[in-house]
Amino acid sequence: MGGEAFNTDVIVVQSGQEQRNRNWAGARAEYTASISTPVQRIADALQFVEDIRTFHLVIGGMADSFRFFDHLNCQAVGQALAATANPAVFQLQKTYSLAGRTYIRTITKPITASVKDYQGNALPNSVFVTVSGVTLVSVDHTTGLVTFSGAPSGTPTANFLYHIPVRFTSDKFDPEVEESNIAGGKPIIKWNSLGLIEVLPPNY
Repeated sequence: MGGEAFNTDVIVVQSGQEQRNRNWAGARAEYTASISTPVQRIADALQFVEDIRTFHLVIGGMADSFRFFDHLNCQAVGQALAATANPAVFQLQKTYSLAGRTYIRTITKPITASVKDYQGNALPNSVFVTVSGVTLVSVDHTTGLVTFSGAPSGTPTANFLYHIPVRFTSDKFDPEVEESNIAGGKPIIKWNSLGLIEVLPPNY
């Protein structure tokens, strides 16, 4: 479970009035995963926990960031690209609009054929750009920068899928094993504190 979170200070005085201070211009996503193994699938559960252990050890706990696919926050359709200082280079972004107000999310981890999953398999390209007057040269899967052969005539748009860059919120690997009287006394593996937090650029 999880999603975007802001950081806001709310000061309430005795009259009940309050002062709100928005500390962050942009939101930062946080996630918590809970695991509770069905006893009839204990072999699969053990392998799943071992896969997470291997991953946790290889990236050094909180030290390294990685890509996370949020099924509720992963897609952009018909999004205008943002101009940069280079007229031939644009930035992927996702714009949220409501009642004349907008919130812009910079997309730095688009899913292209250059991205591999945790098993080493290349993912299908998901970035499709519409542009006039020039040709697409490249889409950088590590920054979300889109390079064209020259300055386009008009604002390019794109449809794409993306990942959220995250890290673990703890250096500890601490799943819990509980004894059970169900299904011949096979233990239950539980883990209620597998936390992830979004890593903001440029500190990936």
